[in-house]
Amino acid sequence: FENLRLTAVPHRNKVERLKLAWQIEELALSLMEDAETLPKKSYYHGTGVTTLERALLYRDGLALLIMIRRPFRIKNFASISIGKQLFLDEGTGTLSFPASEMKTKRSIEAPLPDHVVIALHRYITHYRPLLLTPSGKAKHIKTNALWISRDGTELAEGSLHNVFRRR
Repeated sequence: FENLRLTAVPHRNKVERLKLAWQIEELALSLMEDAETLPKKSYYHGTGVTTLERALLYRDGLALLIMIRRPFRIKNFASISIGKQLFLDEGTGTLSFPASEMKTKRSIEAPLPDHVVIALHRYITHYRPLLLTPSGKAKHIKTNALWISRDGTELAEGSLHNVFRRR
């Protein structure tokens, strides 16, 4: 069996798929810019994006941007709530996790870069409310969760993982 392991070649080369941090940040900023600038959906011409697609583009870009700047475990990242782990003031922002929520059992407080804080304000004031629009699955559910699904519910850890993988 040892000879087989030495000569085995992986079916898929993961190294080729790896992206550098600056490439991921560039993608994140591009998604957020697309959300702001792409034309409104024209069903006649089959072009543009809907309001929901616009909100999802911005959410996905922002999630990538924060994750590349402040890499936390997906479980912690998915659990971010406004006012509990995310604190925004005028021009500043901090992610803060108590020791009880961390795998290492040590609290972490991480300030956010200025451009991330600006993007968070835009998401929270404009795009997050669009995602919270009541649907069949989420009828007027009040939540402080930062990440909201297309159905208006809290974005599950697995779904957030899929966002990263897909993008």
